[in-house]
Amino acid sequence: MSDNNTENTISSDEKFSPMKSFGGARDFFVEPRRIIPATLGVLIVILLAANLIKGNDLSSTDSNVIYSAVTTTTAAPSPGAALVEQAVQLIINKQYETALTVLDQAIAADPSYGLNYYNQGVAYQFTDKLEDAVASYTKAISFNVKDASSYYNRGLAQRDLGKLNEAEADLQIASVMKPKWAAAKFNLGQVLISLGKASDGEKFIVEARAIDPNIGK
Repeated sequence: MSDNNTENTISSDEKFSPMKSFGGARDFFVEPRRIIPATLGVLIVILLAANLIKGNDLSSTDSNVIYSAVTTTTAAPSPGAALVEQAVQLIINKQYETALTVLDQAIAADPSYGLNYYNQGVAYQFTDKLEDAVASYTKAISFNVKDASSYYNRGLAQRDLGKLNEAEADLQIASVMKPKWAAAKFNLGQVLISLGKASDGEKFIVEARAIDPNIGK
């Protein structure tokens, strides 16, 4: 069963968290994260990383946050939906290895459900299995090429693998897709500086701090 938001191309102008479905609800992601009440069949549970989840930044220079667990009715349910819910809770509770086992079961139940690969990438990333995380996010993107968080998380993994050009490409896409996403701009700026593109990098950092003055501090 495929996700409803599958696309095949991205136009040129055009830390991740577990999710229970792709869908329009992702557009509610803003900085800072906040709790939004359930309405019209959509439940968005936002976890404020500063208060609920500690020590999950990938490095001291990042402005990485844990994104949300999302339940939405915009996509047809997967046969492994209960397993997805279980895996999300395990990731939130930092039980990453157990979450990976559950996600293997969810993928076996429905290998065409792209969100399972996104959540798999999250679990791999938190256990420093970065090559595996990149592969999982790449698979997730093949199901939903317009999900900015998949590009963002893959960009961070590529950066931590030392693949800065690949990181730049992914973070650039995430930043364009979500132009008000301070973390995407900030991390893109840091990568550009590391690549010797100081002028471009500083520009993105300035833009990020115009959105969130405390980012990177």
